[in-house]
Amino acid sequence: MCQTAKVRERIWADVSRDANERSAIVRKDIERHQRRIEKLEANQARVVQLSYQGLVSDEVLATEQMRLEDQKLQVQRLLNTAELQAEDIESALEKVLARTETPRTVYRESSPFERRLLNQTFFKRILIGEEAEVVGTSLTPTYPALSPGSLTSSGHTGGRNPPEGHHARQQGG
Repeated sequence: MCQTAKVRERIWADVSRDANERSAIVRKDIERHQRRIEKLEANQARVVQLSYQGLVSDEVLATEQMRLEDQKLQVQRLLNTAELQAEDIESALEKVLARTETPRTVYRESSPFERRLLNQTFFKRILIGEEAEVVGTSLTPTYPALSPGSLTSSGHTGGRNPPEGHHARQQGG
Protein backbone atom coordinates (compact mmCIF):
# COMPACT_ATOMS: atom_id res chain seq x y z
CA MET A 1 0.00 0.00 0.00
CA CYS A 2 1.48 3.37 -0.94
CA GLN A 3 2.12 6.10 1.61
CA THR A 4 -0.61 8.34 0.17
CA ALA A 5 -3.23 5.61 0.55
CA LYS A 6 -2.16 5.01 4.17
CA VAL A 7 -2.39 8.71 4.93
CA ARG A 8 -5.80 8.93 3.25
CA GLU A 9 -7.03 5.96 5.30
CA ARG A 10 -5.82 7.60 8.52
CA ILE A 11 -7.50 10.88 7.61
CA TRP A 12 -10.67 9.00 6.63
CA ALA A 13 -10.68 7.20 9.99
CA ASP A 14 -10.20 10.45 11.94
CA VAL A 15 -12.86 12.32 9.98
CA SER A 16 -15.26 9.39 10.17
CA ARG A 17 -14.76 9.14 13.94
CA ASP A 18 -15.48 12.87 14.31
CA ALA A 19 -18.55 12.63 12.08
CA ASN A 20 -19.79 9.60 14.01
CA GLU A 21 -19.42 11.49 17.30
CA ARG A 22 -21.35 14.44 15.88
CA SER A 23 -23.98 12.14 14.43
CA ALA A 24 -24.36 10.39 17.79
CA ILE A 25 -25.11 13.73 19.43
CA VAL A 26 -27.68 14.54 16.76
CA ARG A 27 -29.21 11.05 17.06
CA LYS A 28 -29.58 11.57 20.82
CA ASP A 29 -31.37 14.86 20.10
CA ILE A 30 -33.64 13.08 17.64
CA GLU A 31 -34.45 10.36 20.19
CA ARG A 32 -35.09 12.97 22.90
CA HIS A 33 -37.46 14.88 20.61
CA GLN A 34 -39.27 11.69 19.63
CA ARG A 35 -39.75 10.78 23.31
CA ARG A 36 -41.07 14.30 23.98
CA ILE A 37 -43.62 13.92 21.16
CA GLU A 38 -44.74 10.57 22.59
CA LYS A 39 -45.11 12.15 26.03
CA LEU A 40 -47.16 15.04 24.64
CA GLU A 41 -49.44 12.61 22.80
CA ALA A 42 -49.90 10.62 26.02
CA ASN A 43 -50.80 13.86 27.85
CA GLN A 44 -53.36 14.66 25.17
CA ALA A 45 -54.92 11.23 25.59
CA ARG A 46 -55.11 11.74 29.40
CA VAL A 47 -56.80 15.12 29.00
CA VAL A 48 -59.36 13.57 26.64
CA GLN A 49 -60.01 10.77 29.15
CA LEU A 50 -60.51 13.32 31.93
CA SER A 51 -62.96 15.14 29.69
CA TYR A 52 -64.91 11.93 29.03
CA GLN A 53 -65.13 11.39 32.77
CA GLY A 54 -66.49 14.91 33.24
CA LEU A 55 -63.46 15.96 35.31
CA VAL A 56 -62.38 18.69 32.86
CA SER A 57 -64.60 21.34 31.28
CA ASP A 58 -64.75 21.75 27.51
CA GLU A 59 -62.93 25.11 27.79
CA VAL A 60 -60.05 23.59 29.80
CA LEU A 61 -59.92 20.67 27.36
CA ALA A 62 -59.72 23.00 24.35
CA THR A 63 -57.05 25.19 25.97
CA GLU A 64 -54.96 22.24 27.06
CA GLN A 65 -55.28 20.57 23.64
CA MET A 66 -54.09 23.76 21.90
CA ARG A 67 -51.16 24.10 24.31
CA LEU A 68 -50.14 20.49 23.79
CA GLU A 69 -50.47 20.81 20.00
CA ASP A 70 -48.26 23.94 20.04
CA GLN A 71 -45.63 22.10 22.08
CA LYS A 72 -45.85 19.13 19.76
CA LEU A 73 -45.30 21.38 16.71
CA GLN A 74 -42.26 23.00 18.37
CA VAL A 75 -40.76 19.62 19.19
CA GLN A 76 -41.49 18.38 15.67
CA ARG A 77 -39.61 21.39 14.24
CA LEU A 78 -36.65 20.58 16.52
CA LEU A 79 -36.80 16.96 15.39
CA ASN A 80 -36.84 17.99 11.72
CA THR A 81 -33.86 20.30 12.30
CA ALA A 82 -31.90 17.55 14.05
CA GLU A 83 -32.61 15.12 11.21
CA LEU A 84 -31.46 17.71 8.65
CA GLN A 85 -28.27 18.27 10.66
CA ALA A 86 -27.56 14.55 10.59
CA GLU A 87 -28.04 14.50 6.81
CA ASP A 88 -25.83 17.60 6.43
CA ILE A 89 -23.03 15.99 8.44
CA GLU A 90 -23.10 12.87 6.28
CA SER A 91 -23.28 14.87 3.05
CA ALA A 92 -20.42 17.18 4.04
CA LEU A 93 -18.30 14.21 5.08
CA GLU A 94 -18.86 12.48 1.75
CA LYS A 95 -17.95 15.66 -0.19
CA VAL A 96 -14.79 16.31 1.82
CA LEU A 97 -13.59 12.75 1.57
CA ALA A 98 -14.32 12.64 -2.16
CA ARG A 99 -12.06 15.68 -2.56
CA THR A 100 -9.17 13.86 -0.86
CA GLU A 101 -9.13 11.33 -3.70
CA THR A 102 -7.73 13.88 -6.18
CA PRO A 103 -5.76 16.53 -4.25
CA ARG A 104 -3.98 17.99 -7.30
CA THR A 105 -7.21 18.38 -9.22
CA VAL A 106 -8.88 19.93 -6.19
CA TYR A 107 -6.02 22.41 -5.83
CA ARG A 108 -6.05 23.33 -9.53
CA GLU A 109 -9.84 23.81 -9.51
CA SER A 110 -9.87 25.82 -6.27
CA SER A 111 -10.44 29.55 -6.18
CA PRO A 112 -7.45 31.76 -5.35
CA PHE A 113 -8.80 32.14 -1.81
CA GLU A 114 -9.13 28.37 -1.35
CA ARG A 115 -5.61 27.85 -2.73
CA ARG A 116 -4.27 30.42 -0.29
CA LEU A 117 -5.96 28.55 2.60
CA LEU A 118 -4.51 25.24 1.41
CA ASN A 119 -1.05 26.82 1.08
CA GLN A 120 -1.28 28.31 4.57
CA THR A 121 -2.33 24.94 5.97
CA PHE A 122 0.74 23.14 4.65
CA PHE A 123 3.46 25.77 4.21
CA LYS A 124 5.07 28.25 6.58
CA ARG A 125 6.88 29.73 3.62
CA ILE A 126 6.85 29.31 -0.16
CA LEU A 127 9.68 30.87 -2.11
CA ILE A 128 8.76 31.86 -5.65
CA GLY A 129 11.47 32.48 -8.27
CA GLU A 130 11.54 35.27 -10.81
CA GLU A 131 9.79 33.10 -13.37
CA ALA A 132 6.97 32.16 -10.96
CA GLU A 133 8.43 28.75 -10.14
CA VAL A 134 8.56 27.39 -6.61
CA VAL A 135 12.21 27.47 -5.55
CA GLY A 136 11.82 26.46 -1.92
CA THR A 137 9.30 25.69 0.81
CA SER A 138 9.14 25.47 4.55
CA LEU A 139 6.39 23.21 5.85
CA THR A 140 3.99 23.60 8.77
CA PRO A 141 3.65 20.74 11.29
CA THR A 142 0.43 19.75 9.48
CA TYR A 143 2.25 18.40 6.43
CA PRO A 144 4.51 15.86 8.18
CA ALA A 145 1.57 14.82 10.34
CA LEU A 146 -0.42 13.95 7.23
CA SER A 147 2.42 12.67 5.11
CA PRO A 148 5.21 11.14 7.21
CA GLY A 149 8.36 10.27 5.34
CA SER A 150 7.74 12.77 2.55
CA LEU A 151 10.08 15.39 3.99
CA THR A 152 13.71 15.65 3.11
CA SER A 153 16.21 15.98 5.91
CA SER A 154 16.25 19.76 5.45
CA GLY A 155 12.52 20.03 6.14
CA HIS A 156 11.85 21.14 2.59
CA THR A 157 9.97 19.32 -0.11
CA GLY A 158 9.60 19.72 -3.81
CA GLY A 159 11.61 22.92 -4.18
CA ARG A 160 15.19 23.85 -3.52
CA ASN A 161 16.67 26.48 -1.31
CA PRO A 162 17.11 29.58 -3.44
CA PRO A 163 20.64 30.07 -4.69
CA GLU A 164 22.79 32.75 -3.11
CA GLY A 165 21.73 36.20 -4.32
CA HIS A 166 18.55 34.86 -5.97
CA HIS A 167 15.57 37.17 -5.68
CA ALA A 168 12.63 35.23 -4.33
CA ARG A 169 9.45 36.53 -2.83
CA GLN A 170 7.72 35.01 0.14
CA GLN A 171 4.07 33.94 -0.07
CA GLY A 172 1.71 32.70 2.63
CA GLY A 173 0.43 33.79 5.99
